Amino acid sequence: MRNTLRGFVVLLSMCFCISLYPAGILSAAANKGTCGDGLKWECAGDKLVITYTGLGSGTMDNFEEIEDTITRSGNEEYVYHYSNPWNSYRDDITEVVISSGVTTIGNHAFAAFKNLKTVNIPEGVTEIGEGAFEDSGFSGGIRVVIPGTVKEIGKNAFNGSTLVSVVISEGVKTIGWGAFMDCAKLRSINIPNSVTTIENFAFYRCKSLVRVSGGAGLETIGASAFAYCTKLKMFSINSTVLSKIGHYAFNQDKSLKVLNIRKTSKLTKDGVEKSLKGSRIKRVRVRKASVKAYKKIFKKSNSGKKVSVKK
Repeated sequence: MRNTLRGFVVLLSMCFCISLYPAGILSAAANKGTCGDGLKWECAGDKLVITYTGLGSGTMDNFEEIEDTITRSGNEEYVYHYSNPWNSYRDDITEVVISSGVTTIGNHAFAAFKNLKTVNIPEGVTEIGEGAFEDSGFSGGIRVVIPGTVKEIGKNAFNGSTLVSVVISEGVKTIGWGAFMDCAKLRSINIPNSVTTIENFAFYRCKSLVRVSGGAGLETIGASAFAYCTKLKMFSINSTVLSKIGHYAFNQDKSLKVLNIRKTSKLTKDGVEKSLKGSRIKRVRVRKASVKAYKKIFKKSNSGKKVSVKK
């Protein structure tokens, strides 16, 4: 009985002490934690800070996309949320600060952040994970710089975001499947010379995209990589090693009339099979020595589509 009474007194005392803490102190404790090997996070107001502690590899955890259904007006709708620990604050966050020492950005880490005004990706990050910024809103036309230490921009990394401007730095090797798909406000893109692969659907349905240039080291353009970019007017890749343009790469690009691939000599019939299907391209510009060969290649591999191949 005495022990029971003593336990009750201790419990009562603890409750009293907790009641003395300001509500903000308790809530703040729930706004921080760990999020990877040697990484911690803290959300304060509208800012999310990811910090490297100096211990561990600096790799961020990968997070899951969780699909639920709700019924609205008698109809079922899909809604999504994410397993990252800051998910409940995502609508309030306008600034994401990632410290040096962080080496990867995890899958779905900052997905559906609708009100981003500032985000930094520091040198040393080597990978941007699947759906990392998917469906996020980049307000005020902010420019996102992807450093050259990043080797791969992951699948759907910026898919559906309101990104207006992005700088892909020299050093990046791969632009992943659907990485910038449905970025309806993205206007131009310069492919750095280090990029060797643009995967399928990478820039699919970027409806404001007008200009694509660069890419001296580009080897592969994936299927439908630039399809439904209805305002695309200039496509000029100065690669000498381009050997593959995927099926329907420029499908329904009604404003693109000229494909400029002047420097390449690596394309084959198989390498351009159905590449121009569905496009409005009327002229392919290649180097002088390749004109005769490429006339046959493009005609045979695109079901007799009439295009003019010139230097």
